[in-house]
Amino acid sequence: MTTALCGSGDLNAELVGDPWVLVFGGVTRQGNRRARRACARALEAGANVVWFDGFAETFPGSSQRVPLDHVASEASVFIVEYEEAEARTLSGRLRAGGGLQRRRSTRWIWQYLTRRLSMVLRPRAGWLAVRRDVAALKSRAQPIAIVYGDAYALTSAWHAGRIWPSPPIGLDFEST
Repeated sequence: MTTALCGSGDLNAELVGDPWVLVFGGVTRQGNRRARRACARALEAGANVVWFDGFAETFPGSSQRVPLDHVASEASVFIVEYEEAEARTLSGRLRAGGGLQRRRSTRWIWQYLTRRLSMVLRPRAGWLAVRRDVAALKSRAQPIAIVYGDAYALTSAWHAGRIWPSPPIGLDFEST
């Protein structure tokens, strides 16, 4: 198994071999776990994986990324981290709070209004962060499956399903 890590907008779609699986990991711990399981199953089945990871799990007290479980496979996994790109969207800026969070007099606005609004906008922000890389993948043959890890990644999976209507879309990879 070979692993290639890149940031949002840096995916080289020509390196992705066929067959391949598209995984949207989402931004929650549960979504990250589902995405890891789906990637491992796809690699075991001999498929290459393009994984959009918004969680970017690292070891505690370190900036070292937690690797995928070692899978004996000749396939490759391409991990696109989009956490920084999502933070630059409106949803990310609302979630951060800026000056509203720091000032005691306006903290309640951040807690009860802007933070909740950011959660509503977060699925769309995830799609905006990854859509350039997904558009680059249009030139490839269609994926054999589209997997989403959590509710925040569902919007991205839906948009990918509009691009490639044939592959199954679900929470897990089912090798057939």
